[in-house]
Amino acid sequence: MALAKPPQASLNFNILNPSSFIKEAKDLVVTSAQVWEKVAKITPQDATFTGAISPIIYDENTRTARQQFLKFLNSVSPSKELRDASHEAERILTRDQVDRWSREDVFRVVDAVWRKEETVEPESRLFLETLREQFLKAGNGLTDEDSKGRVQEGLQKIQVLKADYTKNLNSNVGGLWLTVDELRGVPAAHLERWKADGDRRWVDHKMPNLTPVLQNATRADVRQKVWTSWDNMMKDTNGPVLKDLLILRDEVARTLGYKHHAELRESERILKTDEALEFLDTIRVVFTELGTQELQSLKALKQKQVQEQGLDFEPSPDYFFSWDRAFYQRLAKLSTFHFDEDLVAQYFPFERALERMLLLLEALFGVKFAKYPSNSLEISTWHPDVLTYAVWNDEANGGCFLGYLYLDVFPRDYKYAHKGHYKLQPRFTREDGSRHYPASAFVANYSPPTAARPSLLKYKEVVSCFHELGHSLHNLTSETRHARFHGPAVPRDFVEIPSVMLEHVFWNREILRVVSGRHDSGEEQGGEQKLPDDLIDRLIAGRFANIGLSDLSNLLLSSYDLKIHSPADHDAVCNMNLKLEFNKLRKELCLMSGPEDLGLGLEATHGYSRFRFPTGYDSAYYTYLFRAQAFSYDIFETKFRPHLPSDSAKVAHTIGDIVTSELREEFGRFRQIVLRPGASVTSYLGMLKTFLGRDPIPDAFIQMLRVEAKGNR
Repeated sequence: MALAKPPQASLNFNILNPSSFIKEAKDLVVTSAQVWEKVAKITPQDATFTGAISPIIYDENTRTARQQFLKFLNSVSPSKELRDASHEAERILTRDQVDRWSREDVFRVVDAVWRKEETVEPESRLFLETLREQFLKAGNGLTDEDSKGRVQEGLQKIQVLKADYTKNLNSNVGGLWLTVDELRGVPAAHLERWKADGDRRWVDHKMPNLTPVLQNATRADVRQKVWTSWDNMMKDTNGPVLKDLLILRDEVARTLGYKHHAELRESERILKTDEALEFLDTIRVVFTELGTQELQSLKALKQKQVQEQGLDFEPSPDYFFSWDRAFYQRLAKLSTFHFDEDLVAQYFPFERALERMLLLLEALFGVKFAKYPSNSLEISTWHPDVLTYAVWNDEANGGCFLGYLYLDVFPRDYKYAHKGHYKLQPRFTREDGSRHYPASAFVANYSPPTAARPSLLKYKEVVSCFHELGHSLHNLTSETRHARFHGPAVPRDFVEIPSVMLEHVFWNREILRVVSGRHDSGEEQGGEQKLPDDLIDRLIAGRFANIGLSDLSNLLLSSYDLKIHSPADHDAVCNMNLKLEFNKLRKELCLMSGPEDLGLGLEATHGYSRFRFPTGYDSAYYTYLFRAQAFSYDIFETKFRPHLPSDSAKVAHTIGDIVTSELREEFGRFRQIVLRPGASVTSYLGMLKTFLGRDPIPDAFIQMLRVEAKGNR
């Protein structure tokens, strides 16, 4: 698409300096204080929505946009000075937020407006409801001043601990040196791109480097060494931080009158804590059944290999360890489905696959992505590798501007080490009636290109890329008046549903074919080689292979998340041994052996401290198992699969062959009903019912897994 001039300039990353971060954070605090002081002077009798709430809304909108920008650089900037300044700016702003929500004088005004029940448009009424709830959760409903003071002090400390926990994760640059002999079995393409010191190679804790060793290293003791290093990477930093965070969260929740922190968070979720626990108990039966079948097969494969090859360095061939899983799952796919992940990756060079995924999203959602050249003077970024797009509606949808999309996908030190979407800017309506446009940042860590070949994506990385682009589209196509409700600001147990639904769409065989294209083929080589039909068949057949063990790992995180946030009493969390509880659950739920089976005990590893869910999802990680998988599958089966090419359909050569008018129409409805409102709805189940024409059904996904499991035995 030809580059048109957007009505709003992109974010300016050229003028960044540490002092400007701190100054802007302090300026935002001053501006908010001026607004709130005026609101505080309004008497409850004279308080109206326009006079008291609207000024808070307009200040929050502007402040949210800048705060998200300032906070973001802590996760991605290559400059230590900027990361530190970003971290400090976040501290300044979150500390001020807690102070403001604690103000009893402003609460009295807000409460007075709430009680008058003025007629305002629904999104503004919802803002008032959630605003009042924030005041109450900051202690304004308490009559005892000492209790209120403890809540406010606790909330301040919680914000600091959350920021420290995340900063520690982003700052981790650990790893270990391994010799070429220790790395026996790892493809040469990985060895060639790793830092070298004689015959040693540096393997850090980032997924593009860690995964090839766990999947390919033939020496079990090396896989154990790498897995243990990774599991313990945050033990000296985040372990103590998390313990303090959990104690404070529990204390604040109980002081406010809740049973525990999980109950405090229930108003921000669809599912209640007891319902979530009941669901996890139910689904555990299913995944244990599947995982047990898979484990028996993998154990047999291991025993056969150990006997036939007489493998050295096998600490205990009678056990199947956590560090065995990736290695033998790869071998199982080779023997059962006859495909190699590295071979499949040859057909998904990142830039080519990304271009086609964006074309597919354009056709489905009625949008256009206009890429800026790397040398564009109109665009600045935080790193030279970042790709930037201006995103528009297509002509059928009015051709208007939607926002900006940034992609930062290759690993580097001190960068966010996982994959995820950042709502870099929200959409909202300014006081003068003009529109502020959103911006999305997709951050990942794919294997970087080398002089010999481009970045090649494993098929799971291709699917996850499409997933994260789904979050970006949620942010870019949402249309809300107020920043707090924009895009993926929906409850944690709803936010993954749209993107997981897109994963189901992406697994269509014709979509896989059209997006693929072997990296060393093209017009100059006599024509592009697509992913062969037999490889597509094997890829799809193995889609749900070993899903039981994988989802038992998700069940572990979900169960642990709820356990640490719903203790029986405050003493329980104070006395909780976090690593022991995590490893006991791992042993109980994941079925595989661990360091304890080698005589090292249940406290030998500290894996609980390397995950991000305690600070982000806290008590809602179960969404990956329940709402995301179950409801997204129901949506896909009901509304989208009927309009996708079937196995008997003719071969699709272009995206136009796939995206029929009927499919595009359904995606248009999905965009309008599910994505457009963001979090400005009062019933998410009601929203899904409107889209489906009936209540959503979560059971279909479980039934499908059982059928797939029988087929993969």
